[in-house]
Parts: sequence; C-alpha cells; structure tokens
Amino acid sequence: MTATTYTFARSFTSRYVDTGEVRLHAVTGGTGPALLLLAGWPQT
Repeated sequence: MTATTYTFARSFTSRYVDTGEVRLHAVTGGTGPALLLLAGWPQT
C-alpha cells in the first residue's frame, strides 16, 4: 500500500449497526454526495 493510499483509507470510519435482527456494516467518510451500496442478487 502506498503512502497516499494509506492516508486516503485512514480518512474513512468503519462501524457496525446492530438492529436486533441483523448486523450491518457501514463505512463513512469522504466528501460530496452520499453513496449507498446494497449487496444482493440482480433478480431481487
């Protein structure tokens, strides 16, 4: 990992959100519009 990549990666925060039924992983950081990525199958 280069120094630039390492500095960029450290600007993000990783956390888990426990809803009682599922445990979600969230990463926050950066600037600009929000981006939401949802994993799943293309058919659903």
